[in-house]
Amino acid sequence: MNKKAAALLCALIFSLTAVSCEGSSSSGAETSASSSASAQADSSGSSGNSKSDAPPADKPEAQPARYVSGAGEVTLGTQSGFYADAFDLTMSASDPDSYIFYTTDGSDPDMNSELYTGPVRIENCTGEPNTLASERDISPSNDHRVMPSQSYKMGTVIKAAAFKKDGSHGDVSFGTYFVGVDRGTAFSDVPVISIAINKDYLFDHDTGIYVMGAKHEEWLKEKPGNKNLDGWKHVGNYSQTGKEWERRASVQLIENDGTIGFSQDLGVRIKGGASRGDTQKSLKFIAREEYGKKSIKYPIMPDNMRSDGTGVVDKYKSFAIRNGGNDANYARLRDPFLQHLAADRDFETMGSRNCVAFINGEYWGMYTITDDYSDNYFENNYPVKDDNVIIVKRGELEEGEESDLKLFEDMVSFINTNDMSNEENYSKASDMLDMQSFADFCAFHIYINNEDCLFKNDNNWRLWRVRTPDDSCEQADGRWRMAVYDTDFSTGIYSGDSSFRQSLLGTAVKGTGFNDEMLAKAVSSLIKNDAFKKMFANALLDIRNYNFEPEHVKSELEACSEEYLRLMPDTYLRFGPDYLNARYNTADKINEFRSYLTKRYSFMPENIQKYMELGEIRSAVIKTGEGSITVNNTVLASGSEYTAAYLSECPVTLTAKAPDGKRFVRWEVKGVTLSDASSETVTLLPSEDCEIEAVFE
Repeated sequence: MNKKAAALLCALIFSLTAVSCEGSSSSGAETSASSSASAQADSSGSSGNSKSDAPPADKPEAQPARYVSGAGEVTLGTQSGFYADAFDLTMSASDPDSYIFYTTDGSDPDMNSELYTGPVRIENCTGEPNTLASERDISPSNDHRVMPSQSYKMGTVIKAAAFKKDGSHGDVSFGTYFVGVDRGTAFSDVPVISIAINKDYLFDHDTGIYVMGAKHEEWLKEKPGNKNLDGWKHVGNYSQTGKEWERRASVQLIENDGTIGFSQDLGVRIKGGASRGDTQKSLKFIAREEYGKKSIKYPIMPDNMRSDGTGVVDKYKSFAIRNGGNDANYARLRDPFLQHLAADRDFETMGSRNCVAFINGEYWGMYTITDDYSDNYFENNYPVKDDNVIIVKRGELEEGEESDLKLFEDMVSFINTNDMSNEENYSKASDMLDMQSFADFCAFHIYINNEDCLFKNDNNWRLWRVRTPDDSCEQADGRWRMAVYDTDFSTGIYSGDSSFRQSLLGTAVKGTGFNDEMLAKAVSSLIKNDAFKKMFANALLDIRNYNFEPEHVKSELEACSEEYLRLMPDTYLRFGPDYLNARYNTADKINEFRSYLTKRYSFMPENIQKYMELGEIRSAVIKTGEGSITVNNTVLASGSEYTAAYLSECPVTLTAKAPDGKRFVRWEVKGVTLSDASSETVTLLPSEDCEIEAVFE
């Protein structure tokens, strides 16, 4: 009898043991195995080239699971992905004397799990009960949906391992299968992230990381009045941080073309601030050697270029899938979109990409995959070593050695307690802090009116540097540089587009309410230096003139919002709030967001003029011609034309770059005079309205 006939016979004989979509449960005793799950066979269910196709028929006596590195593995006969019709999944072990045990509930298999005795039928699961969706102890808010009222797309997760009679086993193999689901219609072109995890790791009352749980009960017991606080202020298991509240999960990224981007075990934590109390929570994933691999070697975000410009980031230590934070029930796209618009500024921004997530085969909604700042992030983005990276977040050491924090504190103290109009003092400060990075960072948050930032609540700011400078790259010079994250609480998110006149610029310039130990006070100190003041004014105006130019915003937002408009309705229907008309809420909030930015563009020059006191507002029409122009530190592409606003006492630097095969000839100027119109780099003082164009031949 050939192998195919044997497989079909096994399917008939053991049909009573074939798994349904609900599957068999297992205690899922934790082992230290790493998942090795990229199946190599096609959807026919063929067993590939493994050594054993006929598993032992007798079930051995259960022994405690014991992982042995390099022990026999299981090959799943069908690759994870989307299939039109039901099929029989075969499993085969590299060790012919081993037994294959498997689970379908996300837990790791042990010898009490289902014994593989023949092909497992994989069928369309959509419409089956949602086990995890019935969990109710996950949010203190009353405006969320705790049990879906309709069917959602579902998949089957398989975790399998080959066991010897003594309980020893090798790596756990992991597969995710969707049957009868039209991938393109259901999930657009975004990747699917499948997470398989022991249910208790998420929902156990005492140790589950996704629930209010015991920590919430303790919190209420200490102060019963806490129950009357807004939901986002509540404390629960989901509020806990650190390695103690990290759990192991098997994670796969399935691209829209069916490619398995990566499949491995990772640590998972709850991520975020106030949004931890939401029903759909943000998750952070971390690669560790103890889970099998110390990094993810895959370009998770294909358009995410290294910060040093040398190619795509193809290695990650960690990443997150974000629920939108403060913006979760509004436009949803604020943070990734704002960071995208400002990605060319002189500060670090996070790459992002949308996805749809499933946990143990259950639909978990739309998320945004984002970078996660760490010492490894900077090593993967620059030619620097992770053990030489220092990161300070909100005044606390996040990465580095304990003594490193003093480097930051000394820098802040020096800037805030010394006269920065003194050029010697300013020069010393510039050796410690990258002034352009700091100016751009502060200008960006002021422009978007981030109400949860450096200048309000002293929140959501990070900076980094190398401990020991070297010449590997400019960023390895030992100066502190800024990193942007979490910009959701901005651009009138709760107050609407009528709030476009609100501004933090006066607070920053005056240093109101900040003490000498706070980084927020540094702007009011540095602005006493004429060079920094003009740099800061130009940073504010350049961000307005180019990054947030209305037509640019409109075209970028139209492209960005398409996926949100397609994917958010199902996410709202799954997680709530109940009161939202999902599609129209998303569309309305995106339109309101765009309206805010349009009004902000018109308002900001007047606001900047008021507080910077550097003359009158002047209009400068800048045309790049056939080449490109760098305005201050902003690169304008070939064929661009901008009508920019500048202050009459604030010089603007322009540098022309000729296209291939041509050379720069001169600047053509109207309204003002240049000292040398034939120089590629000129300084323009916009004392009057003017026009300037680069000419090439």
